[in-house]
Amino acid sequence: MTALNVVNVLALMMGSLPMWALLRGFGTSERMATFGGLLLVISFPTLYYGSIDYVDPLAISLMTAVLAAVVAERHVAVVVLVAAAPLARESTVIIVIVAIVWLWATGYPRRQALAWGFA
Repeated sequence: MTALNVVNVLALMMGSLPMWALLRGFGTSERMATFGGLLLVISFPTLYYGSIDYVDPLAISLMTAVLAAVVAERHVAVVVLVAAAPLARESTVIIVIVAIVWLWATGYPRRQALAWGFA
């Protein structure tokens, strides 16, 4: 149990940085982005599930990293993170749909590649 809690704490620390980058990508101030990263760390699901041996903090951190990479248009990072996220928890596969819809809506020039990726 202790080893999983250490992984959860590391995941929280890793997740706060992509949350900060995600909020900065949306144009919030640096102070509010820092506050948002701290809110992720002290959120109820993260604290509650982290104490009873669930892997939600790692899944939340990976999904936050995927969203931050999508908003920053780091396409290689999106692919790597989307491939790694289901290794932590299977339900994170849903983030693929979010990434593809975001890229499609923002006019990503390779729509055919997106369609194949969606399939």
